[in-house]
Amino acid sequence: MPYVPSKKTDGESNDRIRIDAKVIELSRDIVNRISTNREILLGYLEEFIKIGTELIEFEKYSILEYPAKDKDNSLAGVIYDVGKKYNYQGAFLGELNYAITRLIQEVPKELVKQGKQVKELRYFIYAYTVEALVKTTYYFNRSPDMYGIAGVFEDIKDEYKVRVNKSYEIAQILKSGDCYDTPYFNKVVEVINEEGTVVGHTYIELINDGQNEKLDKMPYKLIVREKNGDV
Repeated sequence: MPYVPSKKTDGESNDRIRIDAKVIELSRDIVNRISTNREILLGYLEEFIKIGTELIEFEKYSILEYPAKDKDNSLAGVIYDVGKKYNYQGAFLGELNYAITRLIQEVPKELVKQGKQVKELRYFIYAYTVEALVKTTYYFNRSPDMYGIAGVFEDIKDEYKVRVNKSYEIAQILKSGDCYDTPYFNKVVEVINEEGTVVGHTYIELINDGQNEKLDKMPYKLIVREKNGDV
């Protein structure tokens, strides 16, 4: 998660407000063009490459050379303009990370809103999103213009795995059971508070000693206790 200030940061920053407005606008535009599931991947890929290419052009020639009205004409323009005020090279990369991270969450919401999907996250949506991020990383890795764009898309893909897919996988394990039985593996455990209420789930790391049946039946729980008002 990159550092992008919000009103929570200092009571006045509008960085996220500006980026979020453009992200929502672009998410609607992408979803309006989608008529098949696979077009989620193609729509992402087209926009990711377009945004990255624009940012490279801005970084090469400086957005200050563009008319002020052009700064808000695209998501890339807003990303670069927000980063520019921090006055150091590569400042826009954090804003790029934030914008794309928000975009891959807003598009599924818009798909549901427009009735083109029933749920925001299904596995094919996750896989299409990851492939678009991977192909974008590959595209900019092959470019002679090295400005950190590929690194950002790689980072977004890694964080998306941890922040979204991990929780999705746990939900599927709880629903249908696990599919791993390797010598070294992890097991889903309940996280409960002192009152016995389940507040979530996480993994613990285990060594498979051949007692899988026993392990599956053991009631693993992680109890979170409060001390002096802190968890």
